Amino acid sequence: MHECLPLLEQLAADKMIEIPETRARVARPTRVRVEPLPPMEMVAKLGDVRPITVEATPAEEQAVWDATVAEHHALGFQRAFGAHQRYWIRGEWGGQRVVLGALLFAAAARNVAVRDGWLGWSQGQQQRFRPRVVANSRLLIMPGVAVPHLASHALALALRRLREDWRQRFGYAPVVAEAFVVPPWRGTCYRAANWVHVGQTSGRGRQDRRYAEGGTVREVFVYPLVRDWREALVAEAETEGQAGPARGSGAEGAQQSVITAEQRLNEMTQERIKQRFTSLAPFLDEKQRRLLAGAEALTYGAGGQERVAGLLGLAKNTVGRGMRELRNPESIEPERVREAGGGRKRAADTDETLKQDLEALVEATTRGDPESPLRWTTKSLRHLRDDLRAKGHVVSHSVVADLLHAMGYSLQGARKTEEGVEHPDRDAQFQHITASVKAFQAKGEPTISVDTKKKELVGNYKNAGREYHPKGQAPHVRSSARARCVEGIIRVLRMG
Repeated sequence: MHECLPLLEQLAADKMIEIPETRARVARPTRVRVEPLPPMEMVAKLGDVRPITVEATPAEEQAVWDATVAEHHALGFQRAFGAHQRYWIRGEWGGQRVVLGALLFAAAARNVAVRDGWLGWSQGQQQRFRPRVVANSRLLIMPGVAVPHLASHALALALRRLREDWRQRFGYAPVVAEAFVVPPWRGTCYRAANWVHVGQTSGRGRQDRRYAEGGTVREVFVYPLVRDWREALVAEAETEGQAGPARGSGAEGAQQSVITAEQRLNEMTQERIKQRFTSLAPFLDEKQRRLLAGAEALTYGAGGQERVAGLLGLAKNTVGRGMRELRNPESIEPERVREAGGGRKRAADTDETLKQDLEALVEATTRGDPESPLRWTTKSLRHLRDDLRAKGHVVSHSVVADLLHAMGYSLQGARKTEEGVEHPDRDAQFQHITASVKAFQAKGEPTISVDTKKKELVGNYKNAGREYHPKGQAPHVRSSARARCVEGIIRVLRMG
């Protein structure tokens, strides 16, 4: 209401309207002076004065609130203009509920360059949405009260209930809160309560109708009251611009607009939660998915656990556990996905004969250096899995791999077993060698393993493989078969 007079004066200066002459003020009856609350001596910790509450000031106590803030606040107090809400800060001391301080939220400043820049407002949006910003114009901790962190704690409590209190009283809910800190104060309590410092005012205060005289440079802090607060303003703009049935007027129309805008905002928020989780879940383990869901629930606010569990298709207890772990990070196990003892037991622990049957399957096909602790098997994991399943064991090929590694085996590639004249089945050779080695070792006699390979001929002989040479200039060599035959004949002649 206090902004109407400057508008009327501007319209009159543009000769669009005529303003009647100022009437003589009628003397008002003298107001009865109300005594402010006295200072108190209190040196305590925050836990000593709990429970701390922020309570709306009832109508019968507003005069006391005004007198107390006017008396004890560094900037004093005269009256609150426009929409505003007073609060008492109360705590427990000496077995009684006492007033520890006071708060006032009122209409936002008209023009603040750093605030409007941070919000990303155009001039039209600034005029349209300024009522969605409320200012914490007074914060008082009673003289003599020395309780560390009390101011930031009270601010946090006030912001939790501000939107609902404002909605019930004025028919709409604010989106952002702002505060101005006058030097030499630095706004420590606002920083501790996670308010965002966006810069300083230009120093031009509203000392007259045209902002001509200078003012004090103030530090500007803001605090978003909803998630995706930028989208909240956009959603409201889109909703108000949609064609549809005529809305109610006054408080009823404003309430309907607010409800519709917040419904759209909630839908946008929920869709983004689902998109984030769906994109990240395939790359996360069980613990990481639980913590991600817990973080979404904590960020969502009231009712977040049930809402996020329903959106993501998770159990409510799973989301709740993620929330508890994030509130107490020291309880999160850094190395394990589950707690010790969690999950199903290993197959080898529940199936007593599994290792024995697996050992029997690979024993006859085992090959390698007898002196090496590493053993190889010629059967594949899936063949072994099928053989074990035929014996009644419920296993997968990955379980077979784990068991073989634990028993000292590694998988080898296939080898030719059906060539040669004397031994058409080379697998029988290895079985024979294995049986012979065991028999000699049982008698305490040593065994020697000799592995022979075909060697390459040295000299001007034909060997497998090809090399690059000038076209038409392939090298001429002796036939390797003919050379071996000739050398054999020469050896026989020499022996004869």
